[in-house]
Amino acid sequence: FVMALSSCLTSAARLGLCAFLFLNIAVESFVSPKAFVSVAAPPRSRSLPPPQMLLEPSHSFLLADEASAVASANSGIESLRTFFIGVTAVIFFVAGLTYITAAIIVPQAAEQLEADTKRLRPDLWEEYQGRLEEGETMVGRPDLLQELGNVMQPIIIADFEESAKKKNDEWK
Repeated sequence: FVMALSSCLTSAARLGLCAFLFLNIAVESFVSPKAFVSVAAPPRSRSLPPPQMLLEPSHSFLLADEASAVASANSGIESLRTFFIGVTAVIFFVAGLTYITAAIIVPQAAEQLEADTKRLRPDLWEEYQGRLEEGETMVGRPDLLQELGNVMQPIIIADFEESAKKKNDEWK
């Protein structure tokens, strides 16, 4: 019985020692110790604790608690970092979308509206040109562009439907 008990204790000590070494290596390989240890703290010794410490229940969870605290601190920092990266990405996306809209889409829409208005209602185009001040364009006055677009929308749709009906009648 004594031989079996001493063999068991020796196996438990070896298992505890292996677990301690594994956790120590795992924690030190992923986290910089300087990030969580104050400058005044003495350097950690690389020597192993005495075997009787490994067998005491109060010390067995100490390493797990330290690893859990380090993982929790890293998790909070990573969450905060991810949040700020997401906010920055949204800001850049909105800025890019605004630039593309102002530099490409609005001028092309103004050109198309001008062509359709001159083709369908030339007098209306002249009226809106008269509302512009010296050197202004429709692109620079989105309020007039929007107003002209609202007036022209039913006219353009009616013209499109009429041309589609003519093409349909020709096809038959």
